[in-house]
Amino acid sequence: MNVKFSDDFGKNEEAIDLGGPRREFLRLLIEALSMSPMFEGTDESKNLAMNSTAIREDKYFLDGRAIAINLVHGGPAPRFLSPVLFASLVGGPNAACPTLKDVTDADLHEKLKK
Repeated sequence: MNVKFSDDFGKNEEAIDLGGPRREFLRLLIEALSMSPMFEGTDESKNLAMNSTAIREDKYFLDGRAIAINLVHGGPAPRFLSPVLFASLVGGPNAACPTLKDVTDADLHEKLKK
């Protein structure tokens, strides 16, 4: 992976890529993913959100590929994923054992609680 940063005018910033620009790119990638509207929850424990626009535009697939590329190239782990989501991604849907506290939607949480 070869990364070049540019300024607001599109001019490439000079840097010798000894891994620093790549690490910075991957860090920024994970940071942007964590703030995506496709995830909901606290900063340390986010689950997938239902986003119909993202589904139509195949953004869940693209975000999954971005996380995979990040991990393959030694980027930071996506520490914003909830333990339940992480378990289901790594071990499959049967590996996840969600509890009521894992439901972040307030309305759904209350309905399930009743």
